[in-house]
Amino acid sequence: KGEFDPGLTLEQLAKILTEVHNLKTTVNYVENFDKNSLNNFRKIVMKITRDQDKFLLVNFDGKILGNKTNGHISPLVAYDKNSDSVLIMDVALHKNQWFWTPLPQLYQAMNSKDGEQYRGFLIIETAKIL
Repeated sequence: KGEFDPGLTLEQLAKILTEVHNLKTTVNYVENFDKNSLNNFRKIVMKITRDQDKFLLVNFDGKILGNKTNGHISPLVAYDKNSDSVLIMDVALHKNQWFWTPLPQLYQAMNSKDGEQYRGFLIIETAKIL
């Protein structure tokens, strides 16, 4: 018997969004937790949260952030420069409310394994693939 796993990986979600909904997606795995990688992610977050045609979904280990969920995918919708925090619109409202979390802590929660692959983030563009 195989173990039941109700979740999706970033790769599986990207495939659904691309093949079924014809959206452009870019999967980014967080394999390193260092200053340069963190700064690059911060720049991406700042750029995409100001772009009406792009969105970020983050795949993170919720336990690292003190949440009730383990592996989890939710939209990242805002960045606050003063506190270096991001707003996560958690899709499991029955377990977690929407929440602000320090960007470095989220990055650390994405720098964890989902099976054999690291977690990370998915960039989605609303412009349809031609």
